[in-house]
Amino acid sequence: MTDLKEARCPAAVTERRMTEAHHTNFERLDIVSADLTMVQRFLQAYLDRALYDSQGRPDGVLAEALTVAIVVTYARPFTRSKNRFGKWEDFNLSFLTAPLSDGQRGLHQRTIGERDKAFAHSDAGPQNIKVIDTPDGRLTVSNVVRVL
Repeated sequence: MTDLKEARCPAAVTERRMTEAHHTNFERLDIVSADLTMVQRFLQAYLDRALYDSQGRPDGVLAEALTVAIVVTYARPFTRSKNRFGKWEDFNLSFLTAPLSDGQRGLHQRTIGERDKAFAHSDAGPQNIKVIDTPDGRLTVSNVVRVL
């Protein structure tokens, strides 16, 4: 006769629990997926509305707003983030960038760079900002449209 415990829990059935590391990775992948899906929606809205001029530059306030949203949201998964416990973590997404062609990788790197220096921060540097000192002593700063 078999033991009652063995009858209820055969050896073939094993319980597997998700480790904290796996849980954190699944959470991060879910966030990455949501961010990249949002970028896709923003890009589609930008293209559907033809929010660019003949040179492909953003044309109007909505175009500028969507450009900022696209760049910042696209770059978010590739930047350092805090986990659900408030600790900084790096998440390796090289599996997303590894299959990119050289041209695609260049655009990816440029987008991340522009996000870091112009879109998400106000870093000083070459941004084609023009300051004009007028005869009456006022300073005029030109409007700058950031274009990828």
